[in-house]
Amino acid sequence: MANKNTDAKKLILGEMFNIADAMAKKALSSYNAEARYQANLKALLSNSAAVLEACGKMLNMRVRSDDNKKMYQNKKVLSDRIILRIEALFEMHCGECKSNYRNTLDKEPALRCRLCLQGSHDCEEMERKAKVLQDMEKNLSLPVGVAWLCHECTKKNSFFTLYDQEEKKT
Repeated sequence: MANKNTDAKKLILGEMFNIADAMAKKALSSYNAEARYQANLKALLSNSAAVLEACGKMLNMRVRSDDNKKMYQNKKVLSDRIILRIEALFEMHCGECKSNYRNTLDKEPALRCRLCLQGSHDCEEMERKAKVLQDMEKNLSLPVGVAWLCHECTKKNSFFTLYDQEEKKT
């Protein structure tokens, strides 16, 4: 039985389906809101590269360079990014203002998580942080390797979380 979260994800998928062309719809229909990552990856990989590219374009991904070369080395990498982009449109929790939010395809977020591609919330605190990073980048004072991580990726990749996971293995 589907839960409230799964139903919300299905509604978002339906919204994407409504704006997709026939090829993108084929790839989108391969994604299952109730399935785990590996199952969705396998399902997406059953599509042709052209179908995956159409879905990527619909998700506002850059799939071809200016000279029309493929931006992704293979279907697996492109399928992975499509999954991340789809899931980046699902509801998330903002670690700054403590409210839930969701991004949409028609508005580019100020920041995008380096790991999962989730867009930042447009709350005051996140807008302020984004402006600081953008100003540093513009002034060439942004340290090399600086990347924004969303609330969930920060939790999953904190030293203590990783340490606790390692302790449980031993």
